[in-house]
Amino acid sequence: MTAVISNNVRSFDGANYSNWEFGVNLLLKQASVLKVTKTEPPADVAQKVTFEQNDVKARNTIVQCLADNILEVVKLKKTAKEIIEALLGTNTKKGIAMQVELQRQQCGLKYMKDTPLHVFLTNLK
Repeated sequence: MTAVISNNVRSFDGANYSNWEFGVNLLLKQASVLKVTKTEPPADVAQKVTFEQNDVKARNTIVQCLADNILEVVKLKKTAKEIIEALLGTNTKKGIAMQVELQRQQCGLKYMKDTPLHVFLTNLK
């Protein structure tokens, strides 16, 4: 079951990325931190402090809207922009060629006894 957080954005568990992204972008915009997901940190020291504070706020908002299995994808990312880019890269469709390749991979998946079941299920998703 997918958890619902207080802001009515469902925790992203790998399904319906575009709907999740829409909701999270609204939350980030409401908190006035959406900009940090689209820009690099500034070089100016005074602006950098504010940017980093906003980045932490944005990362916290995003992470609060992710299911545990998706956290593995973004744990090592250092900025909100990196988190969004990682999620985009793994959850958006990039044309028919990508869809065909994913179907081919899915058909070839087999459960191996030495692989934990949760790893197999994550790969299947």
